[in-house]
Order: sequence, then C-alpha cells, then structure tokens
Amino acid sequence: MKLFHNTFPTLVIAIVALTSFVSSHTPHRRQTPLSDFPQYFRAAQYAQAAACHPKLGQHVGNATVVFREGDGRSVPFAYVAYSKVDGIIISYQGTNTSDVSSIANDVDLALVPTGALLRDCGISIPALVHDGFQKAWLASSINISASVDAQVRLHPMAPIVVVGHSLGGALAALEYLYVHCRHPDKVIRGITYGMPRVGNYHLADAVDQKAARREGGFFSRVVNGNDIIPHLPLRIPVKNIFGYWHSDGEIWINPANGNKVVKCSGQEDPRCSDSLTFYGAEAHEGTYFGVYLGGPKICPVPYIHDTL
Repeated sequence: MKLFHNTFPTLVIAIVALTSFVSSHTPHRRQTPLSDFPQYFRAAQYAQAAACHPKLGQHVGNATVVFREGDGRSVPFAYVAYSKVDGIIISYQGTNTSDVSSIANDVDLALVPTGALLRDCGISIPALVHDGFQKAWLASSINISASVDAQVRLHPMAPIVVVGHSLGGALAALEYLYVHCRHPDKVIRGITYGMPRVGNYHLADAVDQKAARREGGFFSRVVNGNDIIPHLPLRIPVKNIFGYWHSDGEIWINPANGNKVVKCSGQEDPRCSDSLTFYGAEAHEGTYFGVYLGGPKICPVPYIHDTL
C-alpha cells in the first residue's frame, strides 16, 4: 500500500479500500461557494507551510515567521508568525509518516485525563483526550506559548489564529483551548483541515464553549469529501464519556476538492460528512479552499518566500 505524507494513519489500512462516495438517505445541507470563506484560503496556506518547515524571518503569504519549534518526528514541527491581515498565527505540522516516533503520536489511542496545563484552565475530568495527541502537544506547548505571549505584547490588538492539517489539526485544537486560558480577552480563531477526533464529548463541549466566548472568535473543522481521517478514531453512535466525539464547526467540502462547501451545524452533524456510508484516504491529501495540503512532498511552495 502506498503511504502518503501528513496523514493520520490509524485504522486506514483496514478501511482505505472503502473509497466510494455514497451518501445515506439523510438530506445534505445547503452548499456555499468557497469565495464566501476567504480566511480559510490563507489559513490553508499557513497549515501547509508547517510541513515545509519555514525558517525564521521567512514569509508565509503575508505573515512573517517569528518562532519555530519541533523536529518533525517525535515533536511535530510548529511555527508562530505574525500577519497584519490575520494576526498572530500558530501552525502545526501533521504526521511524518517516514518516522516511527511521529506515527506513534497517532496510534496511542487511549482516552486519558487532561494534563496539568489544561486542568489549570478548568478542562478536567470528565473531559478526556487522545493520549498521543496530548503528549505531542505538550512537547512544544511551553515554548510556543512563550512566543505567542511575546507577540501579544507586541501586537495587543491582533487576533490569534491556530491552524493545522491532520495530526496538526488535533494539536491545533488543544492549543486553541490553551490559548483561550492564557489570553481570555483575545479574539481567537481555530481552523483545522482533515482533523481526527481529539477527545470525548466533554472535550468537544469545551471547544464549543471557548468558540462562543468572544465575538469574532470561532473553531472550524474542514472536511474534504469522504476523507476518512476526520472519522477516526471511530466514535460510538451515542454520546459516551469513554468514546470519541467531534466538536461543532464542521465545514464540509462536498464533493472532495470542489469549489463549494456546506456549513454544518452542531456536533457530529448527521447531514454533513457523517451522512456518508463509505470513506477513503484519497481525499485527505487534496485541495482545501484552493490550496493543496499534501505534506512535505510538495515543498517548497510558492507562498513561502524571503521578501514581501
């Protein structure tokens, strides 16, 4: 089987053959053109750039990289950047499928209590989180937070935007929760692409509560067609403290790589990607809002450059 970069491989081998795009009898929601979501185009650029490990001082679109962290193996690469248009950017790389320690972050599937950083933010039992994702996030969270704090002091009116693709999206979700704790008065936006489930429904509720705290803030999960990764780890059909569950905020590109999206409503919306019968891995790497998210194999990308 051909491996692909920047993917969350858990259970894909068992299910990757199910690639038909077949919907159930649940009617789908109304579609909207991609042009209605310009910020998602720029966020996709920021997310793909993490796979290319931009250097300090390089520009990603209209943002300048001010901090970088991680080795792209056991500690996923991440960077902090500043943009006059979008604000303070935090972007996480997805899985490095050429490295066993990176893959180990994905397959450590146990649901465990949140660690001290999130507990101190009031996110504790009954909220449970994917053990591997939490460990990967904790490996760089202190240094990233120090960089973000410095950028907030330099740009006190700037919003904060947290992005990531695949595993990077899962880390972005945890960072989204933590940034709310450290900067409760900021406008904070989370935009993820192909993000797997990160925890149980209590953790999903915590994300939704943070998203509703401040006008202009939100958390969105972009799903590309019948991509299987957002449907892993598998969920129990009925909410259960020991089962995985997604937060609100699904934006469904339907069909995959297309030019229209569906803005979904509620957690695990049965009229969006959950309505499908079969899922596959092919759509995980693809075109999201006009930007191809495909991991390091397509680096360098034209929107990473040395001068504005």
